[in-house]
Amino acid sequence: MTTVPILVRCAVRRTVLIHKKQASTLIDEWPKLPALASRADAGCGLCQAIRAALDTFEDLPVSTEAVEIKIELTWETSTRVPKLTEFDLERDPSHDGDRILSHLRIMVNPSSKYVGDFYQQPAWDREPCYLRVCADEESSIAKYLNIKHRIPLSDPISDTGITLMKRWIEECCNGHESICSKGAISDKWMLPSRLIDVGRSKQFDDIRVIEQNADALSKYVALSYCWGKEGNPLRATKSSLSQLQQQITWQTIPKTIQDAIIVVRRMGYSYLWVDALCIIQDDDGDFRRELNKMAGIYSHAHFTIAAVGAESSEQGFLPERRNVRVFSVQFQSKRMTSMQGKISLIEHTAFEPPTMQNEYLKEVEDSKWNSRGWTLQERHLARRIIFFGQHSLHYLCGEMLCSELHTVRFIPRHWLPNDESSRFAVRENDGYLQWYKIASQYSSRKLTHRSDKSLAIRSMASALESNPYLVMRGYTHGLWDEDLHRGLLWYPFKQYGSCGDFSPIKRPSWSWIGQEEPVGWRFLDAVQNMSELSLRCMVVDTWYQERSQLDDPLVTLTLEGRVGAIQNPKHDRSSLRGALKLRYVGQIIDVCISYDTDRMIGEAEVWLLLLGDLPSNDDQESVCGLALRQLEQDPIRDEFLNLHGYQKTNAYERVGTFEASSVPWEHEDHETWEERDRLQTIGSTHLPSIKAWLQEWPRELVHLV
Repeated sequence: MTTVPILVRCAVRRTVLIHKKQASTLIDEWPKLPALASRADAGCGLCQAIRAALDTFEDLPVSTEAVEIKIELTWETSTRVPKLTEFDLERDPSHDGDRILSHLRIMVNPSSKYVGDFYQQPAWDREPCYLRVCADEESSIAKYLNIKHRIPLSDPISDTGITLMKRWIEECCNGHESICSKGAISDKWMLPSRLIDVGRSKQFDDIRVIEQNADALSKYVALSYCWGKEGNPLRATKSSLSQLQQQITWQTIPKTIQDAIIVVRRMGYSYLWVDALCIIQDDDGDFRRELNKMAGIYSHAHFTIAAVGAESSEQGFLPERRNVRVFSVQFQSKRMTSMQGKISLIEHTAFEPPTMQNEYLKEVEDSKWNSRGWTLQERHLARRIIFFGQHSLHYLCGEMLCSELHTVRFIPRHWLPNDESSRFAVRENDGYLQWYKIASQYSSRKLTHRSDKSLAIRSMASALESNPYLVMRGYTHGLWDEDLHRGLLWYPFKQYGSCGDFSPIKRPSWSWIGQEEPVGWRFLDAVQNMSELSLRCMVVDTWYQERSQLDDPLVTLTLEGRVGAIQNPKHDRSSLRGALKLRYVGQIIDVCISYDTDRMIGEAEVWLLLLGDLPSNDDQESVCGLALRQLEQDPIRDEFLNLHGYQKTNAYERVGTFEASSVPWEHEDHETWEERDRLQTIGSTHLPSIKAWLQEWPRELVHLV
């Protein structure tokens, strides 16, 4: 953001309030500000607006001393506004380019005092306040001064608001078909089985659930929202579905869904998809069948309503908006006498600049809606989405991000590639890297039911798997068969935070899906050695769950690879990292283990499973993999493995990841090392290579649980 002082005069006394070369200062008495008040009372809109903005400074010290009110105009930059050759208010021709006239920035501090030979500037340590600069977007003033702010709507579903939303969608449908329509899933089995007919009666007495014919699917709108702590009081169940298909009583519909029905009607559509009413909640078969369609349901919706301003189904997202004060300021260009008109200054209550980025971040990115697990895939799978915030509307599609408050357009990056030269969000169209980014974001989100964790992201995996520009196959339980050497190398963020109480290892221990903590991925530049690691099978079975009376089914991952045991490095709860030096013939091998849990404190040995090679220089070789704990015999688990054809095999659980690197052993350089005699001597060959050490490990089937 660039701050550019320009010339603005008081309409009453013609006094320069904002100087051309520097931010201007108005001297007045706090808190009554008599000089400013007299000009405001005489009709100066600029002084009225500044006076109103200073009302937010009620917590400043009460003083009759003089204060300095510093005022300056501020620009923000945009990537999609035309280059300017001149601007004026009065404009400085040296400041051209893609700057947008944004807002007034106002600061108040005690006046400077002359003490001895110096001026002293005391400070009240108070953030500035702001006034948004707005103009009619079609006016010559807005184009001449490059003003992109709009006056906020008093009602988002007023005629003006509905026209704006229809214009966004129409522009996308007519101009973005090559981008936004390629996300639509055309397979009939991926389309919703039911929709809500929102009716047309003014009494709202003709709303009902209908069975949808996939061969003649109508345009529909989808709703993305938070159920809330109490859940959704109105749901489709096996016993209530027939009644819902006859009529849904308006008074029984939660407020958020009521608001969605009103929006759908006002926008001219007839059908709405809502999970609570279009999926039979107590029918496991219907529930899983419809959840598997999520990629199609949201991508095929004509647009999606995101109720980011509501934290529950009962709250609603169309609250009555607070009226904002609008102050009119006359503009007359000195350079172009025909250029004149009105500019609006609007109060801005937040103490950060009213830029589009700030407003979008506050209303969408920082919302409770954006912290919920289910909404991640709903947001990314929707072709077009309108965010209903508490104070403004925002629109997002594959080609633009815009707002009710701005005419600025931003170009979003795509999370899925849609043509050979698309703006894909990761390098070299590596869909696996995109998946790890998505999974890391998802892992920090909240879910009411832990069992939903694998379900609430499954559709995003389906979208990646079905994308024609990616080659991704074999998704199961958060990982991909062809990229296991990277996918298994996740780590919990708690390793790098304060180490408090650690929960027991969650099953399956090898998958991030089973963990409750946010995760990230390390070693994404690892290269798999296909001769060293191969996937045998991944089995999800409820047999073990029933026999062992566990909450979740047993999900086992069976790999064939090289596994070996070393002395467990010392570590404690304050740092879940352990390091060990191993002396190998001709080499020193440094092994560093990052543990997921404190479970390994005091254990005698830890097992290492090689997953991949790391980039290294000529003098050093590096590898990475999993740190494992060998499990004791379990008759029920052994019987389960025998059922799948595995006998006399060892079972392990993941306890962390490891990195090992080797450097040449220069005997004369280490004779004086105090720890030399404490190094663990290993190996029997004379090949000076970390891979030679690893080749001494036996290849075996490893069952991870």
